[in-house]
Amino acid sequence: MENTGSLLNKCKIICKAYEKKILNCPEDELFYQFCDDIIHMAFLIAVSDGYVDVKEVDMINFTFGVSFDYNSLARSYGLDYISDESFMKQIPISIKTVAEIEKRENPHPNTFLEDTRVLYSAMKQFGNDMLNCTGATLKFSVMIQSYFINNVLKYVFRMEELDGFNNSQLNEAMTYTKTRLSQNNTADFVNPNIQQNASNEEKEIERGGLKLKTHSVNENPVKTDNSVQEPDNKADAEKNLESYRGDLSLASGKTAKTHTTSITSNAIDMDTIHEILSEVDNLIGLGNVKKEIHDMVNMMLINEMRRRKGLKNPVVSRHLVFTGNPGTGKTTIARAIGKIYKTLGILEKGHMIETDRAGMVAGYMGQTAEKVTEVVQKAMGGILFIDEAYSLVTDSEGDFGQEAINTLLKLMEDNRDSLVVIVAGYTEEMKDFIDSNPGLRSRFNRYIQFNDYSDEELLQIFKSYVDEQDYILEEGTDGEILSAISRIRSEDGDSFGNARSMRNYFEKVISNQANRLIDISSSAVMDADEDELMTIIKEDLQITCN
Repeated sequence: MENTGSLLNKCKIICKAYEKKILNCPEDELFYQFCDDIIHMAFLIAVSDGYVDVKEVDMINFTFGVSFDYNSLARSYGLDYISDESFMKQIPISIKTVAEIEKRENPHPNTFLEDTRVLYSAMKQFGNDMLNCTGATLKFSVMIQSYFINNVLKYVFRMEELDGFNNSQLNEAMTYTKTRLSQNNTADFVNPNIQQNASNEEKEIERGGLKLKTHSVNENPVKTDNSVQEPDNKADAEKNLESYRGDLSLASGKTAKTHTTSITSNAIDMDTIHEILSEVDNLIGLGNVKKEIHDMVNMMLINEMRRRKGLKNPVVSRHLVFTGNPGTGKTTIARAIGKIYKTLGILEKGHMIETDRAGMVAGYMGQTAEKVTEVVQKAMGGILFIDEAYSLVTDSEGDFGQEAINTLLKLMEDNRDSLVVIVAGYTEEMKDFIDSNPGLRSRFNRYIQFNDYSDEELLQIFKSYVDEQDYILEEGTDGEILSAISRIRSEDGDSFGNARSMRNYFEKVISNQANRLIDISSSAVMDADEDELMTIIKEDLQITCN
């Protein structure tokens, strides 16, 4: 992983390049804005736990070559990190500026915004540095930083999936703060020779309802790795988690509030949340789905913060409707949601039980209720995923699909705190299914649409199968694969299975490769080297569609 200094140097180069694309933009203004945005984030992270340690101030000064003290930071950036107007609920101006210009130059949908992602990575990395610099245990500031970073990434996803982008008056949107930074000692990007003026005597000073801890710092801050290390076994995992738990001390506005409620038994493992979100983010395509997942996590984290502060939370249904064609990642995302719900303490186990009409509907009166009850019991504490759920509703006389629905609705109500149900299927059919029963409408009110993959995304999915199974593609085969994808999509029509179709295509391709190698000579195959056994050539990629 690149360190913060390396990432910031990349950001400086990027900002200089984009400044040239903005009319009348003074030199270095965009980079000053980016630094200002990061410092703003960092100070609010420091403030959010109710105490500002001098090491946190020192981390800012050392990294950016400035000489802020607590008072100048508070005057410049304020103490608010909770209200709707808070910086932590906004998209930084520098990120928006680069993203909008980059999207304007690359208007195609699902285009990766490489330069914007570098700025995002640097901002995220320095946020982690701030969380680690004092060596403190897991605290409220982790949630604040997580919320902010998730929100920025959600914005990047949204920009990347847009089809075209109009110039949004970038010059008017940019408000620079070069004067503020330059008044605080910075001509250079990093200045390791900042003089420390803190006294040797440790003391606490009340400032705006917060307490500033001051003590002498005679050397540059040393980062402490505050993340949960990968354990070797379950016992080590439980021991590691225990060491990151403690009391939650918060400050709101100008009045310091201290919550004495211990969270030892229900601390949120933010490292696991980030790991699960990273797995989701690394999936091919699914831009709008990734945004929905980040939205859900953000809302859950904020609701948990509100609960711990004694505030009321709206009642939100956890059950979901997944709509879209087969092979678009619905099952994969359902499993990820189960893991997220478990980590957040919403579900005890977080496992997923997958079923369909055949697993719920029987042929005789009374047996359907038993089948539904059995599958629900298996899913208790986790996710019940019902694929092609619309098939439960039919007009056939003597069909027991409605009995399955009625039994399911009752069990969902009886076990609403320990069961999450996700129903999935084709978009129009699922709308008709939910509208068929008032009980379904009241329990399923959040929809996530899974769009078909583009040809380019299917190409990447096919290549992932190739890599996973220890095959390699002959150079210059992309055109052949894209041609095959187009033919398969056209031939299959409404039954096209997206990633499933790519899996089937991959299996046909490796069958073609095996036939080609055997046709050469059985004895020659026995002596084939590793490269021959691994390589897929253009001839193997040619298929005959039915």
